[in-house]
Amino acid sequence: MREMGYRVICLVDLDLTEMQKAINGFCDMLKMSPGMYGVFYFGGHGYEASGRTYLVPVDAPSEWNSECTVCADTVLSQMQESKTKLNVLFLDVCRTPSGSDPQGNAASSFDPYFKAGAQSIICYATCPQSQAFERRSDRNGIYIKHLIRHIHEDKRIEDVVHRVHCDVSKETEGDVQTKTMSPTYTTSTTKEFRLLDPVVHDFGGDPTEKWFQHHRLPSSQIVTFQNGIKAKLSFGSICSNLCQLILHVEDIGGTSECDVKLFDISTDFSLVKEKMNNVYYLNTDLLSRSNPKAQSPKGKSLNYERRTDLQNLQKILGHVKLTLEAAYKVDEKEREENKVIVIEHTEFGITALFA
Repeated sequence: MREMGYRVICLVDLDLTEMQKAINGFCDMLKMSPGMYGVFYFGGHGYEASGRTYLVPVDAPSEWNSECTVCADTVLSQMQESKTKLNVLFLDVCRTPSGSDPQGNAASSFDPYFKAGAQSIICYATCPQSQAFERRSDRNGIYIKHLIRHIHEDKRIEDVVHRVHCDVSKETEGDVQTKTMSPTYTTSTTKEFRLLDPVVHDFGGDPTEKWFQHHRLPSSQIVTFQNGIKAKLSFGSICSNLCQLILHVEDIGGTSECDVKLFDISTDFSLVKEKMNNVYYLNTDLLSRSNPKAQSPKGKSLNYERRTDLQNLQKILGHVKLTLEAAYKVDEKEREENKVIVIEHTEFGITALFA
């Protein structure tokens, strides 16, 4: 979608409140410029009750019900109220009933809520009362694997979806385990739309600036240690609420060997409170990546950088303390030094979307 020119908000592992805030924020941006195309994709657990498809957040109890999930019709309704020119929903979820929902075993009896005159299409990974599947050997689930192959095609949106669904059926129909996966779609469009139509802004504001604000990350900085060691601390985006902290030694100074890594990460517990244990994921198996262009003034190659994934950025409520550790040799003696870097939560722009 980025390659197609869309501004993408990509969020992973949200709880119920965060899903609701994210949907509200997304629709607020759609409202800023009437006439935009709004595309919503959800991949994860889901179920169906009385024809309504429900999307399951990460904090839902084991017995799903409508109180702890998000109804896809609610998402569609909010998008249609945003004065968009086109709404597209891709729901990559199962549609089997939930035994804990009072209406979970009822037959499908409702059509999606299509507002009169709204141009909308809902695409389901499977038919009612059936499951969506993925294979352990594949990077993606079956539905999105084929969606990725076709979504960039400059064809009418219904034709693109039809090709996706045909390819999914070809893959699943010959397998006894997946043959019940039969994609469907429902549409209320009365005009021809292509996802590659030129962008035309009608009257109103441009949400691009707001989008950039939500995707701001802390600025890069040079951290200086003793003996002239300099390490660059920077952040790289993976998706909207997941980033990488990147450490690279820029100058080994007067040392013979030098390595700088993230030793610890903590928050202001008085602000984060009970969420503190879920704020970050510290990947201890740090990825080493070659950077042959980086050299010390003495010509010694610095051929590594360390990357650490930081997830659930939306949960940051206070400041973040990063403890960096430099391990180095001077005169054949091994030494260590720590530096603490403090970053305010406001430097992670995505926190504003969930404020």
